[in-house]
Amino acid sequence: MGACLKTADSGFLRSQTLDPVEQTAGDGRYVYSDWQAFGKTRGCVDEKYDQELYTGIQAYGSEHREAEAMKRLIVPFTKAVETSDACDGP
Repeated sequence: MGACLKTADSGFLRSQTLDPVEQTAGDGRYVYSDWQAFGKTRGCVDEKYDQELYTGIQAYGSEHREAEAMKRLIVPFTKAVETSDACDGP
């Protein structure tokens, strides 16, 4: 897969919740709302199952809701996963 999300990938990210997640960042690599965010890692593929790794953060129960805060969480979180042992990619 390329560095950016394909339309199907963006749809996959949005399908992880029943609530609308309409805001995007990183050319569609991240989708987020005021209380949840999802991202797609670059180069992280599970070698055994040949599946790409996605990230997600949901702030259930929080009374504070801010889309920009969710964006500020998902971007570095996804990048940290890319450098972790969870990422089997190069």
